[in-house]
Amino acid sequence: MFLLIGILTAAFMEYMLHRYYLHHPNHSHITHHHKIFKDNYEDPNQQIKDIISSPGYIFTSSLLSLIVTIFFLMMNQQTAYWIYIWAIFYLLWLEGIHYLFHSPKKIWIEKTALFQSLKHHHHLHHIHFKINYGIGSTFFDYILRTKLK
Repeated sequence: MFLLIGILTAAFMEYMLHRYYLHHPNHSHITHHHKIFKDNYEDPNQQIKDIISSPGYIFTSSLLSLIVTIFFLMMNQQTAYWIYIWAIFYLLWLEGIHYLFHSPKKIWIEKTALFQSLKHHHHLHHIHFKINYGIGSTFFDYILRTKLK
């Protein structure tokens, strides 16, 4: 249960920040999409700073997950800790696979069906950047109807 709540919390924060903050018309992230798709979506020589989220964005994501966790803290302290731990785990998963999407390293996880499905989902996002906002999960794209069919 803790795992599910933590991951869903972080996935929701990822989706909302990606869709409404990073894709705001005044945000430079839109240029990032065009550059990475135009130059080469999958380039082993891409610099990590062009792929991984900024420290401020990562801090904001983890802080928003912490705010949700505080709600659970009122019910049970141990529950809240586990939910937050799983939310942070999801954020690390998100950054790691996003890096591998754009700068493949030919490691075992890249061969899994889950990774390939998420990579394809994300690649479509770079082509049609008003859909497929989830990077580490497609759940909220399904729920909020932004998944390309």
